[in-house]
Amino acid sequence: MPRKRVSSPMDETTSQADDEPNTHSTTGGSALIDPSEWNLEDSQEPYALKDGTEALLRIVEVRKQTRNDGSDNEYYVVRYEVPGEAYSKDITDFLDAPSHNLGAKRLNDARRKMLNFAACFGIDMSRPFNPTEDWVGAEGWCILSLRKSDQYGEQNRVSKYLRAR
Repeated sequence: MPRKRVSSPMDETTSQADDEPNTHSTTGGSALIDPSEWNLEDSQEPYALKDGTEALLRIVEVRKQTRNDGSDNEYYVVRYEVPGEAYSKDITDFLDAPSHNLGAKRLNDARRKMLNFAACFGIDMSRPFNPTEDWVGAEGWCILSLRKSDQYGEQNRVSKYLRAR
């Protein structure tokens, strides 16, 4: 017995008025771009803040990842921006999810760091939450350190989470 074909919105052809721009097409066509309108020469080189700076940080992204060191432990990659510092580099930090397969010392370090992080950003650890959604937008004060590497140049790290003010 032949299968019945189900139509989809992609099967239909739609037309736009001549004066309406096609905002959905990303391939083909011969649209020209004028990069002089972008003012590329006005761009600023991103910078890291001075070592020991006390700064307000805002969480802009949280990604959950799994270690590939055999422990299969989960951790969170937290990316911050510094509000009011439009040209400062974003700051990244790593938070281990406390798990017994970390070993006693790393487990204690993960617990303490998570508690300090939560106190700094006002995160309620007494209820379930989704870090990748619920932490984004939270703000807290931190003391930053400055590190230099050949790969990334100067970049800041969180050296201390300060309690919420």
